[in-house]
Amino acid sequence: MRQISIEVLKERKTKILSAVIYHYIKTGKPVGSSTLIDEYSVSLSPAAVRNVMVELEEEELLISLEKIKKLDPSTIVYPGHESMTTIANELKHNPFLIR
Repeated sequence: MRQISIEVLKERKTKILSAVIYHYIKTGKPVGSSTLIDEYSVSLSPAAVRNVMVELEEEELLISLEKIKKLDPSTIVYPGHESMTTIANELKHNPFLIR
């Protein structure tokens, strides 16, 4: 089995997370592994990209969204992709929170 340095793994995670965030900011939609490979020059197989995305989630970089779902629906938030809104509105319209 081939060993990969920790630095290379961190670089992969950083590149994929940056692409996921950039794509969401640009389109407002979730992104799949094939789009990351085709549009953001991620040079891994689709399965490897999905594995990294799972690792990111496990590291709580994406799990924070679950914490947001538990906030009071009337809580006012400034999500960055639009103007002031409420958790209730985000739960209805934000694709990262609709699951």
